[in-house]
Amino acid sequence: MKTPWKKSTIIVLLSVVLVLPPAYAQLDNLELMESSNPDNGASGSSVDSAANGPANGPAENIKTPRAKVLPQSKSLKLGNNGNGSFTITFFFPDGYHQTKQKDFFTVTAPDASPLEVQAIEYPEGVEEDGVINYYKSVNLRLQVRLTEDITAGEYRIPFTASYQLCDEAGTCFFPQDETVFITLTAPEDIEAEGVTGVQTDRGAPESAATGSAFTTSSSTSIWRVLQYLLFALIGGLLLNVMPCVLPVLSIRALHLVKQSTNSRSEIFKGSLFYTLGVLLSLLILAATVIILKISGEMVGWGFQFQNPGFVVFLIVVVFVFALSLFDVFVVQAPRMNGALQRAGSKGYVGSFFNGIIAVLLATPCTAPLLGTALGFAFSQPPHIIILIFSMVGLGFSLPFLLIGIKPALIHKLPKPGPWMNTFKELMGFVLLATALYLLGILRHQISPAEMIQVLLFLLILGFLLWSYGKTASPTAEGKRKWIILGIFIILSVSAAGRLLVFENGPNTQQTATIREGWEEFSEEKLKNYRQADEPVLVVFSAKWCTVCKLNEQTVLHTEQADRLFHSENVNILYGDYTNKDPIIEKWIRSYGRAGVPVYAYYPAGGEYTLLPEVLTFQILKNQITSSF
Repeated sequence: MKTPWKKSTIIVLLSVVLVLPPAYAQLDNLELMESSNPDNGASGSSVDSAANGPANGPAENIKTPRAKVLPQSKSLKLGNNGNGSFTITFFFPDGYHQTKQKDFFTVTAPDASPLEVQAIEYPEGVEEDGVINYYKSVNLRLQVRLTEDITAGEYRIPFTASYQLCDEAGTCFFPQDETVFITLTAPEDIEAEGVTGVQTDRGAPESAATGSAFTTSSSTSIWRVLQYLLFALIGGLLLNVMPCVLPVLSIRALHLVKQSTNSRSEIFKGSLFYTLGVLLSLLILAATVIILKISGEMVGWGFQFQNPGFVVFLIVVVFVFALSLFDVFVVQAPRMNGALQRAGSKGYVGSFFNGIIAVLLATPCTAPLLGTALGFAFSQPPHIIILIFSMVGLGFSLPFLLIGIKPALIHKLPKPGPWMNTFKELMGFVLLATALYLLGILRHQISPAEMIQVLLFLLILGFLLWSYGKTASPTAEGKRKWIILGIFIILSVSAAGRLLVFENGPNTQQTATIREGWEEFSEEKLKNYRQADEPVLVVFSAKWCTVCKLNEQTVLHTEQADRLFHSENVNILYGDYTNKDPIIEKWIRSYGRAGVPVYAYYPAGGEYTLLPEVLTFQILKNQITSSF
């Protein structure tokens, strides 16, 4: 005889019917608010336009025209003397032209590139009022030369093509830049002419000077690859002590305590499942990097956090995980097969997903040597990328793998008991705090109304999980579980489809509040300070970078750091990498790093030095004062 449905089940289902319609009604109110104020800050814009008068109205909607910049060939082959040439074509929109101004119409190579532009051949144009103008399209031929000896192979170099469009009335717009990638092919016996030695960054690790985005991809020595594989292993190991992964590692430690009563082989299998989850996640990430590189995108460590969809996904995962620690619901699929059920009872499934979640939370963090290894990896062919990501995963899971090999270490942990429930619930609050931290990142990427939609979805999801926990107990019959699980999935997907749609995309407004005395990073500002022989500290950070925030709170944003910068007349240029920024991305690559944080110090009249990812005030002070 089938077990009758309890009264609590009917109450819960009625609650679902009563709660969801008012929730969606609140969404309708949000949409009304959005329609009355379609743009963030639109009220301020309307006030400004009213104050300026109707004559200025049309100008508000004028979009800055852009030129299309393409190389005639994406490959460049140098001669044995290190010289070569290639052509870049600028296509101008109708009604606009480019004036021959070498300051604003030019092509340059990055500072860290092994190439320099020797000369640019400008074609004949149309002479008007004493100036030469170019219409429709123009070809610039660049003569380049090698500035340092390099090994044979291929180098992918981002050149910056600069232009300034003017309209028929003679009004010129602000100068603009486009990045053009050229693949440099160096022959076996290549040698830079007249180069007796190239100064590299004083005090910087090798990768800061030579292991940049321009590292050779076909003839990298085996010893150099082994060096970076070792860096990846150590960096992955050190990632375990970074603050962003500590909540998940604490939960992993709790699972180990639960497994202390298992046999030695079962404990070892649990560690292997955790390692498998870590490696699988990092290999998927490596495959994503490879695909994006092939498509021409520049990516770095933690790039997925620039996508609000990924941040929302991670918030949902952490939130659901937190509710499970409070026993709001118990995950147990109906009628699992015997092997899967045994794996679940031994904690193997939990170990596997622990590894996946640990990697998801670890990606906004970096560690000593990890940035160096990943900076090298992102400039290499696919098999090197896969090798280095695998070594990062092996290093990251190494502590728990060693525990699996030597399970006697588990006996040093407290014995299982009632304290575990208290600790588990405490970890639930830690995960809720992690979700709150991720929401703090998300608010810089979406509009306020969309943020409320995310919060509303979390409320609905929490209610649905509570309903699932009340109606689908572990002892419930299989058919009933399937019905309730199906209803839960349908309602959750429906809520996500309605609430988690960000039509306006990422918030492209300035995401960082620049600290007093600091300036927003720009290539022009850095160039001006360098030409004036003034010291500069370039800081690249992001809201989702836990190590960045730690360095800022303990070092960069302290009073003693302010006094140091003031006494040594150091200019601070801050670049916010919370959302995708191709200019900052290009500079991060030029420094030989894969992601934030990046701290590059330029002493007056000297070459830059990269500071470590984890800062102390003494490191900062020593670098600045020793450079004078």
